[in-house]
Amino acid sequence: MRRPILIVGRSGQLAYELRRSLISLCPVTAAEYPALDITDRTCIQKTLDSVHPSFVINAAAYTDVDRAESETPSAFAVNADGPGMLSAECAARRIGMIHFSTDFVFDGEKREPYLETDRPNPVNRYGASKLRGEENVLSESEASIVFRLAWLYSDRGNNFVVKLRSWMETRDVVRVVDDQVGNPTWSRFVADALAQLLAKGGLDCPEDRLADWAKRYHGVFHLSSAGEASRYDWAQAVLQQAPLSVRRSVRIERARTVDFRTPAVRPAYSALNTDKIQRAFGLRIPDWREQLASALEK
Repeated sequence: MRRPILIVGRSGQLAYELRRSLISLCPVTAAEYPALDITDRTCIQKTLDSVHPSFVINAAAYTDVDRAESETPSAFAVNADGPGMLSAECAARRIGMIHFSTDFVFDGEKREPYLETDRPNPVNRYGASKLRGEENVLSESEASIVFRLAWLYSDRGNNFVVKLRSWMETRDVVRVVDDQVGNPTWSRFVADALAQLLAKGGLDCPEDRLADWAKRYHGVFHLSSAGEASRYDWAQAVLQQAPLSVRRSVRIERARTVDFRTPAVRPAYSALNTDKIQRAFGLRIPDWREQLASALEK
């Protein structure tokens, strides 16, 4: 029987979609805290030796951007130290690994989509922890790939779309910033894209060569929607697909970032350029509006 792919993380929005997308291609095992604590090297070792995976996908993360300002050690433990240990233990067992990072590794000073070769310069501690995680993962294993994601959402969890739809049910006016720009990206698109990449280049290899496939693409790739939007644009698009009764009763108003006091600074512009991943894998990247329409149909 084929060895399973191990997804680190189970209940988060991305881990959920990864399980859904991969289960038809290969055996999948998902594990998360406390069964798998990626900040505990012994726990990592026991899990890898027990599951004996053919490949590992790390979807575990500390994602509370504001709380990371006051819980910095926890953010770095989960986003930086843990992924580094996981990568090292995978390397010791010749297991390939995929890790996810974020557009928040950039400072937002650019005004055109960021390339993988642009210099990261995070403006908050969450972004700093994710950047350190990238560095740790890639330095610990030659058979590792990092995918930077942007403005991830689904119908699960505590993401912008979930919160916005809740606000639209309870408020007449919703104020949303129009001076933060990025790529709204559906988590199911990310999971389906990853399944496609693995099906084309990885899962058709003998199991002991999956690490070689990861080694071939070792490095950083941007994986997000095509096109860009402000959070205000994104909110308007969600409203337009809401029931008529909601569209008639709710108004989205423009706001500025300075109107809201938050512990963490956000980059004003963090759109990602996806040319590299399209060239490398022949991947089609849908526009963010197309992704959103599909997501809201579900």
